Amino acid sequence: MTKPDDLMTNAWKQQIGVALRLVETLTEESRKLREFQLTSAVEAHASAVATREALEKAADAQDLWRIQSEWWSASMNRSLEYWREAYEGMMRAQVSLARCLAVPAGAAKSGALPTSNAALLEMMGDAYKRWLETTSEIYAARAGTAAAEARKAA
Repeated sequence: MTKPDDLMTNAWKQQIGVALRLVETLTEESRKLREFQLTSAVEAHASAVATREALEKAADAQDLWRIQSEWWSASMNRSLEYWREAYEGMMRAQVSLARCLAVPAGAAKSGALPTSNAALLEMMGDAYKRWLETTSEIYAARAGTAAAEARKAA
């Protein structure tokens, strides 16, 4: 027979374990993001230096136009890649955090869902729904504004 003290101790250990997994996950994902940002910053600096050197060697307006266009295009592509990778990294971090809060298999089968985890997961779900609704409204408003401006211009 299990004593009440044993149940409390096990529950307490489980809560501390979840907290430690959350800290470990946040630390690891933050480290990965920092490494990615540092790599991107070094690449951006190298690109700026190379572009500056090319500008110094430019002979005419056509060279300047070509250098500027190439730099702008490459910078735009790198920027899009950067934000895509940053977004994917943040999504991986959120998935990892959600896994830390997931209900253990035994608890799910027995129907014993820890209230703190259930409440937190419900709050996260509600926040994502509100975020998705707001984002959809913003994009719809921007699309409508762009269409109205196009009609005015025509």
